[in-house]
Amino acid sequence: MLAPAESLLTLPVPQPQPPTSRPFPLLEPQRPFRLSWPSPASTLAASHAWRRLSPNAVPLVQLVVLLVVDDLPQDTSKELLLFVADHLAGKHVPEPTTLAEFAAGIRHVRLAAEADADTADTQLEPWLVERVSQVASSPTLMDEFFDEAESLLGPDADLQHADAHQLRRLSAFGLFVRKCVVQYRSLEFGGTMAFYARLLAYCTGDRLSDNAYESTSLINAARFIDKQVELLEQSSGMPAPRELQEQLQQIAEALPGQAKIHYLAYLNCLRSGEHEGALVALSRFVDTGGIKVDMADGGNRQIPLHYAALNLATLYTRLGYPQMALVAVNQAIPYARQAHAEECLSFLLSWLQRLNTDWGREHASSVYGTMPTEKQALDTLTDRTRRLGQHALNAVSYLRKAEWGLVHGKSPVYVFHALQVAQTVIEQYGLDGMAATAEIVRAGVWEVYGNPRMTRAAVHHVLHGGAEETSADDLSLAYAKSAWLEAQEGRYDEALRILDTAKAAVPVIGAFQASQHWVRTRWIVLFERALNTGDLDGAERALNGLRGHCAKHGREMLLSAEARLAQKSGRPDEAYRLLCEVCEPSTGSTTSLEHITNLLRMADLFLDSGREGAITALPVILKCAAAADKYHMDLVRVLALVRLSHILLHLQHVRQAHGLLDELMPTVLSRGSAADRGYAYSVQAQTMLAMGSLDQDKDSEGGDGKQDWHGSAIVCLQHAVDCYRAVQAADKVRGSLALLAMACHAAGRTDGRNGAVQQLRLLK
Repeated sequence: MLAPAESLLTLPVPQPQPPTSRPFPLLEPQRPFRLSWPSPASTLAASHAWRRLSPNAVPLVQLVVLLVVDDLPQDTSKELLLFVADHLAGKHVPEPTTLAEFAAGIRHVRLAAEADADTADTQLEPWLVERVSQVASSPTLMDEFFDEAESLLGPDADLQHADAHQLRRLSAFGLFVRKCVVQYRSLEFGGTMAFYARLLAYCTGDRLSDNAYESTSLINAARFIDKQVELLEQSSGMPAPRELQEQLQQIAEALPGQAKIHYLAYLNCLRSGEHEGALVALSRFVDTGGIKVDMADGGNRQIPLHYAALNLATLYTRLGYPQMALVAVNQAIPYARQAHAEECLSFLLSWLQRLNTDWGREHASSVYGTMPTEKQALDTLTDRTRRLGQHALNAVSYLRKAEWGLVHGKSPVYVFHALQVAQTVIEQYGLDGMAATAEIVRAGVWEVYGNPRMTRAAVHHVLHGGAEETSADDLSLAYAKSAWLEAQEGRYDEALRILDTAKAAVPVIGAFQASQHWVRTRWIVLFERALNTGDLDGAERALNGLRGHCAKHGREMLLSAEARLAQKSGRPDEAYRLLCEVCEPSTGSTTSLEHITNLLRMADLFLDSGREGAITALPVILKCAAAADKYHMDLVRVLALVRLSHILLHLQHVRQAHGLLDELMPTVLSRGSAADRGYAYSVQAQTMLAMGSLDQDKDSEGGDGKQDWHGSAIVCLQHAVDCYRAVQAADKVRGSLALLAMACHAAGRTDGRNGAVQQLRLLK
């Protein structure tokens, strides 16, 4: 009794056996029916279809697909198996030159299904001719045909674990299908066009000529461009930028009238970060196409000029020309209204709100007349997208609303309400690709509000949430934030390991713009480690690397790092000059709150000068605390008050400094970084030592108060040393150890003093 056809197709190729008269010998009744090949290497190599991809491979693969997918009668299955096996064994010499000649070999085979009387008289020959001709009707269907064949390939596991309607990869037919698919996928652009022309001539029975090749050039060029555009927009499976650019140049020389070539060049320049080249390519796309683009079928199609202008606005913004971007947006609005492109109008409104932020509403109004406020634009955008059912844009508008409320000091209730609405829209309408974006925005909100644990939770949700549609920008930002959280605790090696993972997930070549997030963070981590360890040369090298990625964005971060390096190198005047540039909000833009944290660094610069510097630092720290309170930056406000207690200590207001620190320490210990905790412990130890001196001056009873104050100060200093060691801040460790030695000496703890001095000598 013969086994079902699908079992035959999933059997592995056995070891070479002596040649037999037929490829399928009759076996004992109780043994399963198996293929018996003389040698896979010699037999299959004898087939012309295995040496190169020929049109005969298409009907052969179609017959294999039929055997795998359909439950054919045993007689029909056996005849088809013998027919295909003879072709693969090279017994049909010469090969058929047309589809009709090929199909004549199965003219006697019928597609007879035992349970279906209606198909009892259906012949296989016309069915095969119709299916193969359909495959040859368009390059897209030819692509789908090989995709379907590849999808039938099952795993290499045992048969009992394989699907009944899958083709075993190591079987003879599985090897044949795999070879055909691999050869087709490896064809270059010209090879694909040539194969399609040959297949078309094979089906029609015509002789292949140069005209057949030329008739398909335009179709295949459009197909190639469309496929590459799709890959670029999905950021997956893309060739290298230089390789793709060379292919585009070849197509442009052969087919100069194709406007979409310039659009593909625009996308290619975008992913490699060549914004100027992208701007030129996009302009050529609009100029080349004019109003209409000629299609391969002889028709034409209207160019979406409103979307082209929208892309121009994006490029101008990235190049730092918001005024030109606003011109492009204003030009796009009439085209979008004329075309009734409601979705594009929503995009334009979103960009109008952003450009008002980047350029400044007052400046824009002076050029273009009355402009809506940012809140008006956002409210209109949210209402419009909700009314038109544009769910993705609606979610984006609420996320933009949350960011706007954050940087304008709105209540956290307002910000989190916008975030919650965006999250609801994303979950309700299945916008899986935007879930990570919402979490990144949430992480940024918690980062500003000073809650690193909630920031870490949001980032963890992006990196380990299992979402398959996370964008490269979101993934790069998540890795960058995660690495920075580790670096703040002194785990620099772990931070660099995370960034190495980001390098593999979001490579520079292929995702240049998105990769800038983790690239900048990598240089910052290297700078932080070098600065703390006292490696000034290493810090300068890291700073030079950072400069190359902060030309358009991150200027405040770069100047702040330069100021810290100047302070560490003993150049306080230069550090002060640099900090003055970043301690005020940027004109025309309110999208950054970095100037508030830079006020803390300016106060630290003044506090290094002792009592005189403390007096100068007082107005700076009060300004920082007020700004942090306005924008609900709780951790920054607490850190500003810690420095205020340090200033009070310098000004001999010891009890006020001690009382203030007692209120602030729980927040610092639960939310601050290792360096923040070390600084707070150090200031608290100094206040305790000062309190001990006050008690000594008042001649406290029994002197127990003095001992208690010094003992508490010693504990705080030990914690400060541990925190500073965690971040490898060598100078801070030395200062804390010196203070610890003095505290132990004042408390009469000789062993503690000697231990601190010994550690201090080892550091020096």
